[in-house]
Amino acid sequence: MSKGIWSAASGAISQIASLEAAANDIANAGTAGYRATQPVFRQAMVRAQGSGREGRIQTQSVRYARVDGAAMDMTPAEMKSTGRPLDVALRGEGYFVVKTSDGQERYTRVGSLQLTKDGTISTPSGEAFLGKDGRPLKIPAGGDVTVSGDGTLSRKGEAMGQLRVVRFADPGRLERDGTNRYRATQASGAPTAAEVPVESGTLEGSNVTPVRGMLQVLATTRAFEASERALAAFKDADSRAISIMKG
Repeated sequence: MSKGIWSAASGAISQIASLEAAANDIANAGTAGYRATQPVFRQAMVRAQGSGREGRIQTQSVRYARVDGAAMDMTPAEMKSTGRPLDVALRGEGYFVVKTSDGQERYTRVGSLQLTKDGTISTPSGEAFLGKDGRPLKIPAGGDVTVSGDGTLSRKGEAMGQLRVVRFADPGRLERDGTNRYRATQASGAPTAAEVPVESGTLEGSNVTPVRGMLQVLATTRAFEASERALAAFKDADSRAISIMKG
């Protein structure tokens, strides 16, 4: 069997991963704070052994592509006005910090603040936003809450806490944990405190557009079809070689 068939097969498999990522991006084109995903591919080489003429062992190098993780496109997205005072967006590189139900810190660009019955400032799904002191933000009941440009939450002019904002050395290597929530990785680096302007009454949209997503799907589909044609060509060549050897 021709060694080239393995390279063609690995190319087809890689394009399937790319197509899945593009389809997921399109599905989240309207999701606040969503970031496009780009699979990262790496070329690998293995050595295969087989029997040649007169029983001699032959060694061949086979190169193939493999999926080596995913990187996110952290290009800022369009800011959309909501008119809701507790919707906030970051005008620059940075992330709000939330704490999950199991006590883990996660990071998000979506500042859709919700005030729970016990006064906790949380995400719509219930994760608490953390303040600069590293503890969940809580606001006593009574009166409207406003958010200033530095992320300070106030009621009737009295400061009640400040949103914690962080940044990463390589935000593209954050790992997705849900649709628009991320976890730090060794590749992204540890979070460090950041001073980023906070805009009230605004949410950041997705940096995926349907047109861009469809173009990616089209390009990936064509690459997959090219790999399929290569597979068919190698298969046909192997069949002919076998026929000649038998004949």
